[in-house]
Amino acid sequence: MEELERKQSGMEADKARWLEERTRLLEKNELAKSKVEAMIMRLKSLEQE
Repeated sequence: MEELERKQSGMEADKARWLEERTRLLEKNELAKSKVEAMIMRLKSLEQE
């Protein structure tokens, strides 16, 4: 039984780490998306000049 509890704890810790990494990657993705959108807007404004 003790081994199962250890495995469960390990799996819960892994899950927490994966969720943290997922959150961090989603934030990086949003930042990249914002930068690309800003670049597109700048290019469009150059086109109109």
